[in-house]
Amino acid sequence: MNYVWSSNQAKLSHWDNAFTSQAKMLAIRGKQSLLNHWYTEKRNVKEDFKRFFGEEIDSIDVVALMSDTDNSKLSEQALYGDIYFTAE
Repeated sequence: MNYVWSSNQAKLSHWDNAFTSQAKMLAIRGKQSLLNHWYTEKRNVKEDFKRFFGEEIDSIDVVALMSDTDNSKLSEQALYGDIYFTAE
């Protein structure tokens, strides 16, 4: 699962990853979202994985945080706070 803040897609839109069929993209913030505003995000990764891949998962092997504009050629600034997973 790739959760993205998109400057050109609507919130909650989704699409295939351009580089691999093993990843799906989901815009949790979209082009209507405010800039320079702190957002707290909460996702049920297990439910999202089931929805997009049709598989049940019990664990997460890798978490990656990235801030890039290589596809859009725009600039960006990102700040990250505490990231944690819970059983609920």
